Amino acid sequence: MNFYTNVGDTLIREKNQTPSYDFIMLWFFTEAHNMIFNSIKIPSSKSPEVGNYLSSTHKNKLSETFKTIISVIEKASKASSNEAISIFKLIFGDPFPSGV
Repeated sequence: MNFYTNVGDTLIREKNQTPSYDFIMLWFFTEAHNMIFNSIKIPSSKSPEVGNYLSSTHKNKLSETFKTIISVIEKASKASSNEAISIFKLIFGDPFPSGV
């Protein structure tokens, strides 16, 4: 676990604070990055573990992609509103809003 996971869980559990949009995205992609190499079994399912569907090469590529997304979101969180929107368009593409 890392900072975003621990703080995100605390914010959500306590419900005393509403996390920002960029914080929620950081939390999601950090969690996804941390779980890429874990086996994930859906409770009561007879299906194979989710990780069995991905090769090691594909998991490594996803891991690198998530690292890139995390660094882009961190950059956006420090930018002005218009700069942040431009940065988020890199992740989400069109039709993400074009400006404030």
